Amino acid sequence: MILDYLEEVKKIFLSNLNHYAKSDSSMRSEATEDMYETQQIEEEKPVDTLKKAEALLAKLKDKV
Repeated sequence: MILDYLEEVKKIFLSNLNHYAKSDSSMRSEATEDMYETQQIEEEKPVDTLKKAEALLAKLKDKV
């Protein structure tokens, strides 16, 4: 009788634990998605990137 009770408690405990683990991981993934959505990356125009590269190369050339 005690073993039956302990077996039932074990089943309930594992069921609750699995439910918690699933809900916890889904909450973490939602939070992660929110974090990435709020961090917008401002893309530079190719012309700006080219000018920065040219300026860097000019500085390196002056050092040599």
